[in-house]
Amino acid sequence: MKQSVRNFVGNLNKKTFTNNVQRVLYHLLTAEGDWVRLDRTNIPSSEARARDLRKSQYGEFNIFCRSAKDLHVVGATPNCKTHYYKLGQRNLTIGKLKTVFGNLG
Repeated sequence: MKQSVRNFVGNLNKKTFTNNVQRVLYHLLTAEGDWVRLDRTNIPSSEARARDLRKSQYGEFNIFCRSAKDLHVVGATPNCKTHYYKLGQRNLTIGKLKTVFGNLG
């Protein structure tokens, strides 16, 4: 992650977030490119909010989704419906972050 993006994220105050899209994006940003199981967060509809981040109104982030089976998660069965999400780091910019967070950072 670029230093400018790291600084922006470091200046965010979770207490000022006004919606679940912001909470999910922050969760993905702080994972720093690792796969995250969003259904274990306390964020309502977190997986849907992660998919929202792909839309132009939310910055068109690169959000990757893989099943636990595809990621070879220990204990994942063929019928497992658990999914993991990851934020693409390549095109991550302050402008995109401001689309979601405004000037909170």
